[in-house]
Amino acid sequence: CAEAKENDMRHSAESVLRTLADHVRSTSGCFIKIGPELAGTNETQEKQGQILLLATELENLANNAAEGHAISYRQFETVLQQLHKLGFFPEAGLVSQIAQALVSSGAFDDGQHLS
Repeated sequence: CAEAKENDMRHSAESVLRTLADHVRSTSGCFIKIGPELAGTNETQEKQGQILLLATELENLANNAAEGHAISYRQFETVLQQLHKLGFFPEAGLVSQIAQALVSSGAFDDGQHLS
């Protein structure tokens, strides 16, 4: 029964990470533009490219969870912070769902991982 619960938590984290990765990809052009960034098309395209790379990082975390590798909240948070630095703020509900999935698995605390 414990093994089934662990598989459910892994699937939940994987599923929500994939959903977030898809959301980031589909809305990658919707980021906050401040100051001199407003004018430059090249800068906008570069920033969007960086956001798309971070969507791939989220997909990689989902793939790792699907393969049974440990996923920590810190790994997710690192990607989320990088998105924030680029002016991209994913839907709070999706971020919350990932946190809930990782908390349920015990992956929220330092040293704890979903495996």
